Amino acid sequence: KGLLPPRGKVVICLHGLLRSRHQLQPLADWLQTEGGYDVVNFNYASSRAEVGDHAKALARVISQYTEAEEINFVAHS
Repeated sequence: KGLLPPRGKVVICLHGLLRSRHQLQPLADWLQTEGGYDVVNFNYASSRAEVGDHAKALARVISQYTEAEEINFVAHS
């Protein structure tokens, strides 16, 4: 049984090249506690696949958020 997808206002955090989700964790925590957002700190092996492969993986994640009121992105590169 998987986790329920976020509902309401969602923020997806995307880290930059050669980084991990740990770089954006403080911001993700703040957005959740202070901003009231459901936060997804998306992790991907930025140097181990093509950008198109990462985009497909992100699209699969986003497609699960059918209950989201809005989806926002914070990205760093």
